[in-house]
Parts: sequence; C-alpha cells; structure tokens
Amino acid sequence: MKKNALLCLIISFFLNLHLSAAVSNEKYFSELFFQLSENSVSQQTILAGSLLALTALPFDRTINKKMTEDRLLSAEWTHYGHAYLDNFFVLALLGGGALLKGNESGDYLTPVRYGASSLMITTGATLLLKKVTGRQRPNGKPYSFPSGHTSITFCTASVLHSWYGPKAAIPAYSAAAFTAFSRMQDNYHWLSDVIFGAALGIAIPHGLYQADKTNSKTTLRSIPLSINWTIDSVSYTHLRAHETVLDLVCRLLLE
Repeated sequence: MKKNALLCLIISFFLNLHLSAAVSNEKYFSELFFQLSENSVSQQTILAGSLLALTALPFDRTINKKMTEDRLLSAEWTHYGHAYLDNFFVLALLGGGALLKGNESGDYLTPVRYGASSLMITTGATLLLKKVTGRQRPNGKPYSFPSGHTSITFCTASVLHSWYGPKAAIPAYSAAAFTAFSRMQDNYHWLSDVIFGAALGIAIPHGLYQADKTNSKTTLRSIPLSINWTIDSVSYTHLRAHETVLDLVCRLLLE
C-alpha cells in the first residue's frame, strides 16, 4: 500500500497537467494559493501559533533542560516518533487516505491532488522559514525553526481530519503530538519550534480544503476519457465514464 500510495502522488503531479479538466496544476496552485492566503481560519491559526511560539520563547531553554534531563519516555519509545516521518509512514498514511477517499467518490484526482498539495506547500513553507530564520537547534545544529517533523505530521492529521472527521483526527493528531514531543525530548527542537510547526501544519491544509470545496463545482473537474483495446479477441473498456487515467490507475491499485 505504501508504494501504491506514493505512486498515486507522483502520477497526480506528472500527469494532471495534461489530464485534468478545466484546471492544470499551474492554474490549480495559483488560484488555490491566493485563496489560501485569504482564508480567515488559516490566518487566525498562523497568528495564534505565532503568538504562542513567542510566548514560549523565554521558556525554551528551561523546558528543554527539564525534558532532556528528566525524560518521561525512553529513547526506544521516542524513536517511533521520529520514524513516523523518517520511514515514510506518514506519507503512506496520507496516500492511503487519498486512495480510500477517491474510492468512495469515484474521483481520485481531487483527494490525491489536495493531499499532495497540502504536503508540498507545508514542506516548502517549513524549509523556507528554516532558511530565513537560521535558528540553532538545542543540540547545536542549524535550521531549528519551525519543526519540520511537526509541521508535516500535523499537516497529515489535518488532511485526514478534513476527509474523515474526528474518527481519523483523534489518532492522527495524537501521533503528530507524539512526534513533536519526541523531537523536543531528544534535543532536536525547542518548544516554540514545535508550536509554530503544528500551527503551520494545520493552517495550510485547512485553507486548501476550503478553497478546493469552493472551486470543485465549477473548475476542478476531470476530463472524461475512454480507452479501449482488445486482448485475445475480447474487448475491454478500462476507463469508465467520467474517469481519468489517474482514476483508472488508482482504482486498479485498490482492486
């Protein structure tokens, strides 16, 4: 499932430019990014994250010392918090969620592109902020702010929340919080790093989802295609009505 999910994410970005209906990837990003920047809930989430991070800033060193000296969890346990992203489990979860959502609606393009877009924009914003701030980590290494592990895992949780509601949000946010805790306890990040990382990971997918919902009825539709071929004198119609090549590939991976 992990490889299949990642394959669908790759297919969406390399084929959608030609196979998406009214909206290519370029137009999709330009329109949704503009709407994302104007989403009030996303703005409030970023503002709240910024204020909380600034509030935590004077206490970063004290909390870091307390957490690293008086460990609540052993390194064996916190290892799983790092591995959630480092071993790509979070990507498999995101891709699998997109496939299942597409299987429910018969439209794989919308959830795959929404999940992949959320992940890509969140990752890009995180890396940009790391370069701009250049903050030193508690262990002395560079690029501490914000926490990338935290922003990406919270991004995944936010996407799953948008698709499946609280039943997916509770375990997904719990896993993200555990990852953030692990990064702090193992001396990779300050408290303020993970606070803003969490806010970033929640704000971007939420704004994209709302913009996607607004545009889906008028622009973000798929071009129906039909491909037929004959094998051993038997005719097969592999693409169903109103189904794109991306929909076909994702459906076959689940069947």
